[in-house]
Amino acid sequence: DTDGNKHPLFLVLKTTKSKKKEVVQENLTMRHGFGRTVWTEVEPLQSDFEIYGNPTAWWNAGISLAFLKYHFGDRPDRETKKIMLLWDDFSGHFTEEVVAYAESINVVQERIPPRFTWVCQPADVAWIRPLKSAPRENWLVEIRRQVRNSRLANINLKLRGPFTMVSWITAAWTDLPFTVILNGTMKSELTD
Repeated sequence: DTDGNKHPLFLVLKTTKSKKKEVVQENLTMRHGFGRTVWTEVEPLQSDFEIYGNPTAWWNAGISLAFLKYHFGDRPDRETKKIMLLWDDFSGHFTEEVVAYAESINVVQERIPPRFTWVCQPADVAWIRPLKSAPRENWLVEIRRQVRNSRLANINLKLRGPFTMVSWITAAWTDLPFTVILNGTMKSELTD
């Protein structure tokens, strides 16, 4: 936020979609978009943050609503204090349902025009790069390890499960100094 505070993560991961419509609906309502098997791995990871899944690993209106509810829905001052939320110009952030819910909890959504998030959004200004660098480095170390081992044991490379990825992301978020976030807010000139 504008004070440099880090709030709990809200992650969207890629997951496969069932071919059965009723299973898709059950996954969305009961397991944040994940199937039963993957959910057994994902659910225990959600102690301090939220994890959602969809086939594109991209936001949609449902995930935008969940984000608003998670971060702003239960704040004690929502009746008296407005909060400005800067969101890029993505249609899933600005559906009628999302806008109506945001207004009901006193969140003012500001749309950042395409190609301007790098100027206006503190995340893009300062901390997205260091946040992505650490997991990327972990991923490269893992790939090198698997390549080395696959040559010795004649086995194929294997994608790590959600636990590994989420642990890399949360470690990077935990290690990110609050000053980096605060500097991003200052660079975007959103505060005095």
